[in-house]
Amino acid sequence: MLDQLIIYIELAKPTTAENVKAIPSGTYFCVHNQEIAIEKTTQIFGDYLKGVDSYLAIETAFFAGKYDINKPISELKAIAIG
Repeated sequence: MLDQLIIYIELAKPTTAENVKAIPSGTYFCVHNQEIAIEKTTQIFGDYLKGVDSYLAIETAFFAGKYDINKPISELKAIAIG
């Protein structure tokens, strides 16, 4: 992992516009990786997902000012739902 620090993001209530699909609002835990890690969500966020029946995991490409095309970075986010 590029960054062992897990951060959280608070998302406000999403828009109600007809043509916009929004992810649920709430507290997301995030981590940056140098590998695809969505299959490891429960291992990475285990302490935060204890006792949670279901969760939403989202993994996206992460672009920063300095980006090495040979070592892409992804951002894994998880939120408890239900």
